[in-house]
Amino acid sequence: MMSLADRSQFEPERDRNGRNVKHYTIPKYAPVQGHKDVRLHRNAYRARDLLNHAVIGFHNRGDDDLRKSQITACKNFTSRFEERKRAYGGRLTTVATLVSFQDDIRYFFDQLDEFFFFRLLGPHVRVDTGVDIVGEDPLEIDDRIEGETFPTKTRDRSYIQININTSSGGEFHKLDAIVGQLMHEMVHAYFLLFACDCPKCSRDVLNTVGVKDDGHGPLFLMLHRLILSNMRTWGKGKRHDGPLADLLSDDCPGQDISKSADRRATEAMKRMTREESTTLSKFRLHNNPKTPLIVFNKDRTKVIVNPSLTEKQLEWENSLRDRIRRDKEKMYRGSRVLGRFNEADSSSNEKGEKTTVSDDDTEDPGYSKDEDEDYPDDDLEYL
Repeated sequence: MMSLADRSQFEPERDRNGRNVKHYTIPKYAPVQGHKDVRLHRNAYRARDLLNHAVIGFHNRGDDDLRKSQITACKNFTSRFEERKRAYGGRLTTVATLVSFQDDIRYFFDQLDEFFFFRLLGPHVRVDTGVDIVGEDPLEIDDRIEGETFPTKTRDRSYIQININTSSGGEFHKLDAIVGQLMHEMVHAYFLLFACDCPKCSRDVLNTVGVKDDGHGPLFLMLHRLILSNMRTWGKGKRHDGPLADLLSDDCPGQDISKSADRRATEAMKRMTREESTTLSKFRLHNNPKTPLIVFNKDRTKVIVNPSLTEKQLEWENSLRDRIRRDKEKMYRGSRVLGRFNEADSSSNEKGEKTTVSDDDTEDPGYSKDEDEDYPDDDLEYL
C-alpha cells in the first residue's frame, strides 16, 4: 500500500499561496480497460488541455467508440427526462415535491458526469436545488440569475457548490430549462476543479476560463456549446427528434454559442479594474483555424473542431485495442502450450513409474476452451 510519503511526490507542488507551480500532463484516455478511469489533480492542468480532454471523450463518437457506461448514462438520462418532464412547469404544492425534484437533479448530474466528465465531478461537487435559492446577480450584470457555481470550504474539505433554482415565484421551471442550467454549471465546476491556477494561467484567464467570479471565458463557451450539441441528439430516432432537440434553443439557437454567457463575459471584461486590465494578458479572438484544435468561426458565434482531434484519438485507440488483443492472444497461446507440456510430462511420468491415477487426482490441463474455438474478446470492454 502506498504510504503518504510516497503519495506526496505525485501531488502537485504548490507555492506559499497554495497555487499550482507546474503544469501536469493529463493521462491519455481511451474507452478500454486500463485507460478509461482517468483521475486528475485539483487545479493542475492547462485549461486548453482540459477542453481537448473532455471533447475527445464524446465528440463525433459512435456507440462503438463510447464507454458502455456512457451509453447507459445517455439512455438513463433521456428515460428519466421523458418520464419526469410533465411534473415540472406547474404550481408549487408540497415539500415532498421539492425533495423529489432534488433527487431528479442529482440523478441528471450523475448521468452528465458519466457521459461528459469521466465521473470526475461527483466526489468534489455538491448540488442544491430549491425555491429561489439563487437570486441577485453578484456582478449586477443581470437583474437575477437562476444558477451559481463557486468553490467553498468546510473544516474537513474543499469542494465546488452548485445552486440551481427549480422554482421561482411559486412556479416550477420547466425541466429542460433546469437541465440546461445544470449542464451550464457543471462546465463551470469542471474548470474550477482542474484548471491550473498558477500565476501564468491566472494572467491569461481572458483567453481561457474567464474573469474571476464570471467564468464565461472562450473555453467555457466552446465546451458548453459542444456538450449542448451532443445532448440535443440524445434519444433521436431515424424519423423523430429526441426529447432534448430544443434544449436551450432560445439562448443557443442552431449551432450558436450561448448568447447570455457571451454577453456576460463581455460585460465582465468591461467592468475590470484598471489593475486587472494592465496585469491580465490581452484578449484574443480565438478564431484562427490554423492554431488550436478547437476555435470559433470568424464572427465568434459558432465552435469549430478540427477533425484531426478526434481522428488521431480514434486511431490511437484502435491501435491500443489491437495491441491488447494481440497480448491476450499471446497469453492464450502460451497457456495452451504450457497445458500440452504438462500433459506430456505427466504422461511420461506415468509410463516410467507405472503409477495409477484416480479420477480424484486429475488436474485441469491449463486451458478450458476447445482447440478450434476462437479466442474470445469478451473481457475487452470498449467503454
